[in-house]
Amino acid sequence: MDCFYGYVKEIKKNRAVVKISINLQCLGCGQKGGCAVFAKKEERELEVYDPIGAKIGDLVMVDYPEKRSFILLFLFGLPILGILFGIYFGFTIFKKESYALLFSFLFLFIGLFLLKFFQGFLLKKKKYLPKIKEIIKEEK
Repeated sequence: MDCFYGYVKEIKKNRAVVKISINLQCLGCGQKGGCAVFAKKEERELEVYDPIGAKIGDLVMVDYPEKRSFILLFLFGLPILGILFGIYFGFTIFKKESYALLFSFLFLFIGLFLLKFFQGFLLKKKKYLPKIKEIIKEEK
């Protein structure tokens, strides 16, 4: 899934809120449930970068960057790595299951905190945001 089509609902400086409708490509996609753009909804509002100056009501094509998938994979892997590191740390240093469990929860929460921090920091950058590729039909 590279591109989506939707109508511009709101303009915020150099960003726009686009109401995206599910398209035929998404119906047969195996990642439909996990892509987060269409999680349990046929329509969704998505904040996108607007480099071409679309106006409210315009039908636009939204390009979803490939780099974002790798960043999300890394970010959502942090809590899992935290659990594994906590188990390893607890068994290696203290040689007890209770410490391994305690450290796995501790590192899980550290991983969740890092996820929240980096998600807010990285995913707000223009190069990771979906962007309006072109205006298909202008509102008159």
